[in-house]
Amino acid sequence: MESPVQLKIVEFALSKLPDNGHDSITAIISDVLVSDIPLSKAIELSHPGSVALLDLVWMRSLRDMEHSRWTVAKLLQSEKDYYKWEFSLALVQAIRRADVKMVQWILTHFSNCLVEKEVVEEAAKGGHLWVLQLLAMAIFESISKIAFEQR
Repeated sequence: MESPVQLKIVEFALSKLPDNGHDSITAIISDVLVSDIPLSKAIELSHPGSVALLDLVWMRSLRDMEHSRWTVAKLLQSEKDYYKWEFSLALVQAIRRADVKMVQWILTHFSNCLVEKEVVEEAAKGGHLWVLQLLAMAIFESISKIAFEQR
């Protein structure tokens, strides 16, 4: 049940305890703390350039698909409309932060999502040409993939 990343605050809090099982306890507590955090909130809580919390939320969403109980994390993989909504919301938040690493992470992890007008407007409003270039490349790759699959 070990998570790929652990919350630094949990690591710090447990650093005073004896080392017996420290890593697994840290992973379990981190996992519980992110069970109901939407990806867009993870962006808000992350340090600039850090995608560790995004990875933790994403991995939780994939793992929760295997269980019948409901979690916010599970929505990310099970509800198409929520998936697309989080894609747009997360992109807008990452663009507002001018965080290229997060924008790239979002574009890499989400597939088959249309880039909403609000996302493009946010990039233009902030003067983030690099975002517009990344979005154009992502759109071009999607179109190329569709064209290749239709052959």
